[in-house]
Parts: sequence; C-alpha cells; structure tokens
Amino acid sequence: MLAVTALTASIANTAHANTAPEHHLVSLSVESSREVQNDQVQAVLYTELNEVEPSKLAKRVNEVINLAMAEAKKHPTVTVTTGNQSTYPIYNDKNQKIVSWRSRAEVQIKSTNFKSAGELIATLQSNMSLQNIQFNVSQDQRVRVENELVIEATQLFRARATALQNAWGANAYELVSQSVHTSANYNPQPYAAMADAVMLRSASSAVAPQEMLAGSTRLQISSNGTIQLK
Repeated sequence: MLAVTALTASIANTAHANTAPEHHLVSLSVESSREVQNDQVQAVLYTELNEVEPSKLAKRVNEVINLAMAEAKKHPTVTVTTGNQSTYPIYNDKNQKIVSWRSRAEVQIKSTNFKSAGELIATLQSNMSLQNIQFNVSQDQRVRVENELVIEATQLFRARATALQNAWGANAYELVSQSVHTSANYNPQPYAAMADAVMLRSASSAVAPQEMLAGSTRLQISSNGTIQLK
C-alpha cells in the first residue's frame, strides 16, 4: 500500500513538471539623464597662526573664528559652521625641542545664494585664507530632478519591454524585477578668485567679491530589470 502511494506521488510530480510553463526571461537596461545647473556653493576658509605659548595661540585663533561667525550672522541665507581644527608643536631642527605652536582652524560655508555667499567669502578673506570652493546641486533640486528622471526611466523601460515583446512575437510580458540607480557627473567651472584672492588681500584689507561661475552637473538614473515574455 505504501509503495503504491509513493508511485502515485512520483507520477503526479512528473506530470506537474512536464506541464510547468516555460519561462522566457529577458534582461534589459535603460538610462535617463539631464544636465542641471549647479545651484549651491560650498567653500572652506581657514586661519593658520603661530605662537610660542599655546594659550596665546588659542586666544588668537578663537578671535578669528568668532569674528567670522559674527560676520556670518549678517548673511542669513548662508550656512556657516566651524570645520576641522588642529594644534601641533614646531620643533627645533637641532635638538628637537618645542620652539612654538601652530594652529589651524576652518569655517565651512554653504548656500544657494551666490551673491551673499560671495560677499561673505570676500569679507572673511580679510582675516582668513580661501582653501577651496566648489559648486553642486542642492538637495531640493536633486530630489526633484531625480524623481522626474525616475518617471522618464520607467516609461523608457516599459517602452523597451514592449518593443522586445513585439520582436519576439509574444502576446504579453510580465515584470519580474527592476532596480533603479542614481549617479552624477560634475562639470564644474573654475573659480578665478581662488588664486587672485590671496594677492588682492595682500594689497588691500578688503577683497572685492568676484562673479561665481557654477557650472553644471549631469544627473542620471539607470534602470535594470527582467521581464518574462508570455
């Protein structure tokens, strides 16, 4: 009785395997991109000072940073935060004794208001040096554009899937899986003030703001997936 039951189950499984639908899976990939003007500026300014006594050095550095933060309050559309700060000893070459101390402190600037940010950067260069400046796409604009690109990529994916369905003479297709990935390629414009600001500062206590050329960024959405032809 047990043998007959096992045989019946085996035949049923074989019949099910023979009648299982045949899968016709096709993988495809599409991309959608857009050139977007950079609408956010980020900059780092720093002060680097030397003193024999660490306490005097800390006082001088704090004065520079506090002045920078006070000046930043005049520009409410600009976000200013303190950045990296470090203090280290300077040694005598002969006997390796500490002869002085050096400290470096940074402030970081971020804003979508180029005019106000440029004015603040120019003002701060009366007491600080400009380390770097870069331009990118703000978070709000990035999210908005990427959401639009996701829709475009999905529509392109569906159109490509329909084309494959027709090419294979299938009656329909079913989506098996789909993944979406984002990427960005930056095309920054050089910022002339990086080199000129130091020379201007040495000749005058005030640095004139310069026009910012922000450049652009190409935002891209790629969609990879698999469909089953029916």
